[in-house]
Amino acid sequence: MDREASLRKIAMLCGKDSYDKIDEFTFNYTENIIKNFCAIDEIPVGLEETFIDMAAEIEKSGSFGENQNMGDIKSISEGDISMTFSDAKNDILSLKDFREQLENFRRPKW
Repeated sequence: MDREASLRKIAMLCGKDSYDKIDEFTFNYTENIIKNFCAIDEIPVGLEETFIDMAAEIEKSGSFGENQNMGDIKSISEGDISMTFSDAKNDILSLKDFREQLENFRRPKW
């Protein structure tokens, strides 16, 4: 897997022109998650797009300094205007379910 190209794709999916330290962190973090879950040493070609999508989702759902995600709007009131946001960190549905894609590449641990 071409690390530089993957980092550029992750940054692009997160709405940035170039990758930064946060993209590098999520790249490494996602790589470890996939390798540990699938019990593999390298990310196979068939998982590269899933890897990039997963890394971008992890980055977008995380709270990295100024890029903190407020979450989706939970409720709006009109009198004296009030908006309530769901907590993005605790919103289980904020991350896509990648388990199905990863299961296809999972190897038994001995």
